[in-house]
Amino acid sequence: MGLPSATATSSGNMTDKQPPRELFKSRFDVPYSDLSALNTVDLHFPTNPAPDFQKSNIWLIYIHGGAFRDPGKTSRSILPSLPHLFSPSSPYRQPFIHGVASLNHRLSPYPTHPTNPSKPGDPARSSKWPDHMNDVKAGIAWVLNQGDDSQENTKPDSGRDGIFKRRYILAGHSVGGTMAMLIAQSDPAELAIPLPLGIVPLCGIYNFTALRDAHPANADIYNTFTTAAFGPEDEGGWERGNCTKGVIHDEVRVVVMGHGKRDTLVEWGQVEEMAGVMDRVNEGISGGGGIRKARVIEVKGDHDEVWEGGVEVAGCVDVAMKTLGVIRGLDSIRDRKSGAF
Repeated sequence: MGLPSATATSSGNMTDKQPPRELFKSRFDVPYSDLSALNTVDLHFPTNPAPDFQKSNIWLIYIHGGAFRDPGKTSRSILPSLPHLFSPSSPYRQPFIHGVASLNHRLSPYPTHPTNPSKPGDPARSSKWPDHMNDVKAGIAWVLNQGDDSQENTKPDSGRDGIFKRRYILAGHSVGGTMAMLIAQSDPAELAIPLPLGIVPLCGIYNFTALRDAHPANADIYNTFTTAAFGPEDEGGWERGNCTKGVIHDEVRVVVMGHGKRDTLVEWGQVEEMAGVMDRVNEGISGGGGIRKARVIEVKGDHDEVWEGGVEVAGCVDVAMKTLGVIRGLDSIRDRKSGAF
């Protein structure tokens, strides 16, 4: 199904009867590492957060797409979604999200880019796997541990491990969705950060071989960017990005996979490739005793139109947050009945 849209004013605010006003405050290009100029994060905090007694500890953390190499796809990709997430007139307003963090990371080489080719030796644009993933994990750790320092008058709650102050939902577009899914399938003992409460992969790539084979006219392009990131296919490099054989960890309670049937770059077959992985989430109770839920949302528009419009991203986040709220409510009822409280 498609998601209903909401109109934005010229200032980026949603149209309603009141004059446009600031919906969020931002800090751009905050370093989370000194490895390169691209190891930065943008932070966005609502100006009308929920009251203190209802305030959520949940971050929304976003990973941009761009085939691991495109310098034109950056942390700014989340900006069109922010009015839909923060405006009181939006059907997808998220008053219980603490803040939105949008990550940049080092890129693979792209020497043939038409306007901004990469140069050999540039630490920001000469990366191979797992550099991209390591950056994302470092960025998540920084946000959970230090992101609150960028907001005034914040009194963070202690996290479950005494280090990370908040939990998070992890969203990503295209290869950002790939990385969100791979993190959800990671062993917590090796991850060094908490697993997300939920993931929202949008137009994600889950099997790079199937992607290439589904687009024979552009097979050279898919071969080039995938090999630049993971190494040669015939040496098993591409399997590093294969999500179809993994298992989403029990601690990830919600999976909302957004994908469009009009996507001309990443085919709907990627969703079908993940059917078994999604079914395992929906089998019922997690190892920790909690309910889990996975669902697919058919979004409107072509590949980049999904993030450019913003509303489809916000709509999928809304589904994830509402589903998480229902699950937590059911968990609470179950625990009371069992005498856990």
